[in-house]
Amino acid sequence: MTAAPGGMASMPGDMASVPGDIAAALGSAAAAPGGPWRAGAKVRLGQAAFLLHDPVTVETAPDRGHELRRARARQLTPVARDVWLIQAHSFRPTPGAGRALDDLAAQGLLMDRLRILPGLPRLIAAVPGAGSETLVVAFPAAGTLPEVMGAVPYPRHVLDLLWRGLPALCAALEALHARGFAHRALHEEGLLVTVDGRILPRDLGAAAFAGTGGDEPGPAADVHDLAALVYRAVTGIRPGSPPVPPGMLRPDAAELDDVLLPALDQDPSARPPLARLSRSLRHLAL
Repeated sequence: MTAAPGGMASMPGDMASVPGDIAAALGSAAAAPGGPWRAGAKVRLGQAAFLLHDPVTVETAPDRGHELRRARARQLTPVARDVWLIQAHSFRPTPGAGRALDDLAAQGLLMDRLRILPGLPRLIAAVPGAGSETLVVAFPAAGTLPEVMGAVPYPRHVLDLLWRGLPALCAALEALHARGFAHRALHEEGLLVTVDGRILPRDLGAAAFAGTGGDEPGPAADVHDLAALVYRAVTGIRPGSPPVPPGMLRPDAAELDDVLLPALDQDPSARPPLARLSRSLRHLAL
């Protein structure tokens, strides 16, 4: 990643196409958000100001060398809009802090590379700072899955909304898989429900991060996570190992036994491809 005029992070592809007022406001490489991240706090990146809203999460590394911060925010200047902020902030130069900064920079590069794919998050800017890396991501007119759908288990009319919204998520994941990546971090709070009912990923999860020897193969992990999310929406609990057939916990969901149980198999190679799971879930919306 190289510095563009005004300090804006320049990425292969089209980061040069970021509007100049945004680039100028977000691009001070020396600037970093001040103070702790919490709902109601104001964060400044260069000349741009952001007001943080829930959900705000701050994960501190075990060695306390860095934090990974995520927050929904309202950009106040130079334009008013809703955004999603992700920041890796280093307190001292530890190996873990270096990896966190590199991983977030890689996610920004990948997000920009995949910007043309429908349903995937759109990067507004990547902002390097003194010991920090911040991604500013567009936040559509949407709420998180728990905000819109409520508490699990979902009643039948809410499940109908879920069935209608999942094809968009499956399409986004399939496009990611077709290019050799997988989200690998699907969870309820990380999914958005748009005003037209589509369910979309809020960010790219762990798609840009190198896996370890113990990680499951990428697409198979997404198949499992999506099935687990649906299982919990229907039954109210997370699937065990092996999972109880959902029809035993909720008789009106017996049709899901043959859909979810193969996708929850402990052996990643035994799980169906995402396209097959997607077709089965799409059938439920008919």
